[in-house]
Amino acid sequence: MSATGEHTLSVSQKGERMFDRDSNYKYANCRMILLKWKNNNDLNAGVEYICGSKGIEDRDAYIELKKLDKGTYYFYIEMEWP
Repeated sequence: MSATGEHTLSVSQKGERMFDRDSNYKYANCRMILLKWKNNNDLNAGVEYICGSKGIEDRDAYIELKKLDKGTYYFYIEMEWP
């Protein structure tokens, strides 16, 4: 993040309306994890767990952060495709 402040990170899947009604389309289970480098210049210093989500089976999954400090982050997304 280039600035401290409020941020929202999100993942959107194709809408079920894009498929035929009889397609039995279901949204995949989505989990998200946000990690921050402890030292922006040295990955060997480790990372800090910031937040995560449990599985979300919806078109839009998101994490809202009221105050996120400036720094280098990794945003991991795991999808369970049916």
